[in-house]
Amino acid sequence: MRAVSNRQAGVLMSYAYSITQIVVQLIYVPLLLAGIGKAEYGVYQLVGSIMAYLTVINTVLAAGITKFYSKAYLEGDREKMENTLAIAKRIHWVISAIAVAVITIVGFISVRVYANSFTSPQLHEMGMMFVVLAIDMVVIMNNTINIAVITAHERFVFLKGTQLFTALLQPCLVLICMRIWPSAFMVACCTLGANLLCAILQRVFAQSVLKTRYTYHGMDKQLVKEMLRFSSAAVLVALSDQVFWKSGQLVLGYFRGAEDVAVFAIGAQIYSVYIVIGTTVATVFLPKITDLYLHSKHPEKEASSLFITVGRISLYVSLFILLAFAILGPEFIRLWAGEGYQEAYLVALIVMIPYTVDIIQNLGLTILQVVNRYQFRGYLNSGLAILNIAITIPLVNVIGIVGASIASAISVIIGNCIIMNLYYWKRIGLDIPAFWKNIARIILPLIFMGLIGLFIWNSLNIQGWGALICFGIGFFILYLLVAQRFCFNEYEREIVRKVLVRFHH
Repeated sequence: MRAVSNRQAGVLMSYAYSITQIVVQLIYVPLLLAGIGKAEYGVYQLVGSIMAYLTVINTVLAAGITKFYSKAYLEGDREKMENTLAIAKRIHWVISAIAVAVITIVGFISVRVYANSFTSPQLHEMGMMFVVLAIDMVVIMNNTINIAVITAHERFVFLKGTQLFTALLQPCLVLICMRIWPSAFMVACCTLGANLLCAILQRVFAQSVLKTRYTYHGMDKQLVKEMLRFSSAAVLVALSDQVFWKSGQLVLGYFRGAEDVAVFAIGAQIYSVYIVIGTTVATVFLPKITDLYLHSKHPEKEASSLFITVGRISLYVSLFILLAFAILGPEFIRLWAGEGYQEAYLVALIVMIPYTVDIIQNLGLTILQVVNRYQFRGYLNSGLAILNIAITIPLVNVIGIVGASIASAISVIIGNCIIMNLYYWKRIGLDIPAFWKNIARIILPLIFMGLIGLFIWNSLNIQGWGALICFGIGFFILYLLVAQRFCFNEYEREIVRKVLVRFHH
């Protein structure tokens, strides 16, 4: 019962974290643009934003340790728990060293590649940011063990709470330091500081509260083999993801310069926040999925049921954000980022629409991790990253900024929408036809309502933050009413009733 309560609290904290990120970006990005300028923001997006993505890499690598640690924890094998962490620690030191070497090489290459489109001070700053990035990589990689332990013990409130704290601290540090030194390098240093403090807090909690020990009890070749297999798959997924999502900015930076990167980055900032919604919730269910595949007589059937349940709940959240942005996006970007960023609306929307499929099926990645099939995602993402670059170059030259977004959308449709669904169905045994029957019942009435909302907004022809917020609140209330009347099943209605009862008390 406590585990269920912890998971529910973890889901709520995950969404609180996502909402906080959205609110922070709403306030933070315009201030950052005004403080460091469009060109400096473009430089930061090319290098410094990778540091924010390292948090996702950290979560994925931690999931691998959680899987093996949870297995020993569920079996009550204390010695195996300690040995798992000790071996993982050694493996991640090696991964850290390799990652630093790769970052160093990429840093040298980047400075030379962008020599014609960036100024000398920008190139020097880019090189210094790669140094900070390498240090941040070491901090984050070696904190994966603590995250894994906290997740395995299902202490989600503390884990998500520290992540929430970091999400608030980083922009606060930037806004304070920006008065002294307004530069992209300063932003990267503040990100490093926030990540370091978060890592210290999580380490202290794991060791002092959870009494974690990293005692080495001898080499377990089978465990090492499985860990290396998973870690290599996780790193491959993370690196190929980074290449995939950064290729648009890299190509734009090469052909058009820092200012076009800044416009694209505004759109990318929006769809990146949207993507976070899908990646934060699934990790809460990792211990549950691990237990299910260890002890259930019918793991595929139970996993399919959970896959559908989590997918439906994720869809309600993601579809509201998607529809709200589709309606209010142009006005929101004009008010938020200022004039000259109109193309950012299409950059974001074109990617958000197909990526919604990956968001609502994100639990599938957790299942792949548990059943040792995660390497497939790595191979697929690598192929998609290459495909994306191949499509982006001609589209950017023909269409411009939006061409990079179209290339990403095409790749997402091929890989995340078509290939992954076939793999989940045919290889993993998930009931994908039943999943899409459930999703169709939700999507149709809500999209119809969204079209009505778009018509009303365009008819009103109103502007300003007040109009935007009031219409957004009204749309949210209508969205909930339509979902409750036409989409919710009994389980979802019960969740709403419980939330309302708690709120009332």
